[in-house]
Amino acid sequence: MEQYKIIKSYGISSVVVKLTEATSYRNPLAASQIANAQAAGLVVHAYHYSWFTTEAQAKAEAEYFVKYAKELKLPTSALMVNDIEDNQIMGKADHTALSKVFANRIKELGYSNTHHYTGVLWVTQKAIDPAALGYSNVWIANYPYVPAGQKFTEYSAWQWTYNLSFPGVSGTFDMSSDYQKYFTGQGQGGAIPDNRYATITKDNYTIWQNFSWKKKADSKDYLGQTLQIKYRYEHINGSTYFSVYDNQGTWIGYINAGGTKTTDGAQGSWQSKETYVKFRSTGTVYRNFNFDSTAIVSEEMLRNLYKVTGTYRHFNGVVYDSVYDLNGKWIGYIDSAKLSVENQGPAISDERYTTVTSANYSIWQNFSWKMRASSSSYLHQTLKIKYRYEHLNGSVYFSIYDNQDNWVGYINANATKVADNAAGAVLFSGQYGTVTSKNYSIWQNFSWKEKK
Repeated sequence: MEQYKIIKSYGISSVVVKLTEATSYRNPLAASQIANAQAAGLVVHAYHYSWFTTEAQAKAEAEYFVKYAKELKLPTSALMVNDIEDNQIMGKADHTALSKVFANRIKELGYSNTHHYTGVLWVTQKAIDPAALGYSNVWIANYPYVPAGQKFTEYSAWQWTYNLSFPGVSGTFDMSSDYQKYFTGQGQGGAIPDNRYATITKDNYTIWQNFSWKKKADSKDYLGQTLQIKYRYEHINGSTYFSVYDNQGTWIGYINAGGTKTTDGAQGSWQSKETYVKFRSTGTVYRNFNFDSTAIVSEEMLRNLYKVTGTYRHFNGVVYDSVYDLNGKWIGYIDSAKLSVENQGPAISDERYTTVTSANYSIWQNFSWKMRASSSSYLHQTLKIKYRYEHLNGSVYFSIYDNQDNWVGYINANATKVADNAAGAVLFSGQYGTVTSKNYSIWQNFSWKEKK
């Protein structure tokens, strides 16, 4: 471990330990090398020296590599490198396609961070295609022995020597420049400046403290909020991670982009919201999120009902509702705190009648759910519907009146049976009746056309 500490003192951040070769060799020192490097505070990754020239061999070597990695308890965040460089196999297969097979099999077995190492000769001889593998997935070797100016910067990393030594440390070492921080980080790549905003749209994502996957928070703690993306990371596991901050400049953590929806503007993303509202007071609505185009909320508008169809949780902390009139004309954006919610919706004129058929419903005084009466008090009575309300809770409520035009209250339509005339709904009796008087009409209909 002491030798690894010396290595680290020279600015080294990471080591890549050989684990396996073909399907016949395991590095017997791998366990101690990994343990000592980790104890010294170095990030540890692993490589496999490849000999495969068929798809079956590529899968077998991947499985051999992963089996040893798991026995050594190498974390699944470690970079698993396909070292394909031996001149004895160069040109004997489609090395690009087989390298993809090798990497995909490793991912299937639980290690999502894969990489490919090769020499410049393999690229210039077209034995392998780094573009097809993705330059950010390829670690290239070429030896000027001293890094006189960084070269091969289009690749993930450049190995510039195999013959470096450290005072007080036995042996010689390969040395590389890590351009995209896949090795010296945990596969996240370099920080890419990003000035967009992200609204948290999923509640089942972890927000990470670091790329060793230490948990910092849950996305549900920030659900619906709009945060600023200062940097993004294109991780080797195929995901993009945002480094997000709140409007006080406090760092929230790293979140997978899949848990968010991004926008260029600080208003964040549109979020569905359906409710009816009234303006609480006169004032201003905004016509854009530059806040330089406005419209007036007049005294007359205070008496009207409006509809919200969506909302924005702005980075500034204010929730802005998008307001329309009942004819579909857009009014503008306004702070939702300046609106009162009217979930019952508008009063819709209704000239029908309804018979109360259930005894276990409340009749409401208002839509704050203050009880006025019980439906049992009006059971089997027929009442006049003057208005109905299609509430956002999914129910329809009738505003009902008796035959003296006294208002009875609001009742859920499910407690009644609707009729088109004052006769009310048909109620099954099952009884028999004996005619006892001869001076009554028997009616054809309830427009009082006599039948007998």
